[in-house]
Amino acid sequence: MNRFKYPTYEDVKYFYDKGCYTDEEILIYYECEVITAEEFTKLTGKNVNEFEPIYNI
Repeated sequence: MNRFKYPTYEDVKYFYDKGCYTDEEILIYYECEVITAEEFTKLTGKNVNEFEPIYNI
């Protein structure tokens, strides 16, 4: 594991829990492969398939 990876799931979760990110902003982290679909669901309580893709990566 790369110990210098930022942001990590824990970083994203911290700011999401503080209300700094919307579900759509969390979707961007998923699309950029910072978090997994499972982690997205764990954070938001929603499935990534409920959203239209933001980026065509």
